[in-house]
Amino acid sequence: MADILTYVLHYEGTLNKNSLGAVSEGAKRAAEVGGECHAVVVGGEDLTDELLKTLGGYGATKVFRARGPEGLAQPVIDVMAKVIEEHGQRYALFGGGLLGFEIGAGLAARRNAGVTMEVTAVRAEDGELVAERPILGDSKISVSHYRGDLGIIIGRINAFEISQTSDGAAEVVDVDIEYSPWSTKASMVQRGEQRGADVDIEGADILVAGGRGLGKAEGFQLAEDLAAAFGGNSAVAATRAVVDAGWYLRCDPAQGRNAVLGEHRRDQQGRERSDLRVLRPRHRR
Repeated sequence: MADILTYVLHYEGTLNKNSLGAVSEGAKRAAEVGGECHAVVVGGEDLTDELLKTLGGYGATKVFRARGPEGLAQPVIDVMAKVIEEHGQRYALFGGGLLGFEIGAGLAARRNAGVTMEVTAVRAEDGELVAERPILGDSKISVSHYRGDLGIIIGRINAFEISQTSDGAAEVVDVDIEYSPWSTKASMVQRGEQRGADVDIEGADILVAGGRGLGKAEGFQLAEDLAAAFGGNSAVAATRAVVDAGWYLRCDPAQGRNAVLGEHRRDQQGRERSDLRVLRPRHRR
């Protein structure tokens, strides 16, 4: 029997969509390898029994709840490591995003486990899970098998489809945890849920994407007009090349702490700072 442990991120009483996708995927794959899907949550009093039991509808049979700072990687690593040590889950599955990458990598180091990131598909093969991820500019598929007691799978954003299959209630189990000294050194100062003021490309039903073919920055007005014509939950997306070129800066081109907004540099709190250097991703050629 190979149980699968997932992590569920939450914010103000709402469960993260990518996390729900991971739970749904974990439940499907656990059924194929004769196991169960479990979930870990870390947070405060908003993690009520009523909220966590709803994860049963997505296929989780147990939810391990620990009280601690939410949205930070190290406390979650402590909790997941303890749950795995005590309950022996064979796989840890994450729905993607920067926090999932950080937790998955930290858990891999803590447990000396194999890890695969940017996974787009998971399947069962001979009673074990196999993860697939695109490589070489998405031109090839790399397949990962796992040795040892634990395999860690981190999906791409929105790689796993949310599937609410029942009205069943998950069992909620409280975890008594003593956090590592370093796990409580960081604190959440400010939380940003969107890369832009009115753009949510992760949650949009329709994306209108533009690149260098639009010719110039002003060409993105065509993309915005088309997205507006679709109405509903639609958004404009841009290729990294034009974002790096400064044509379309509705998202953070630095993918880090500093962002360009118009002609000004601003920090994470939105304050204009003339002394900030814009960081741009480096690409291997």
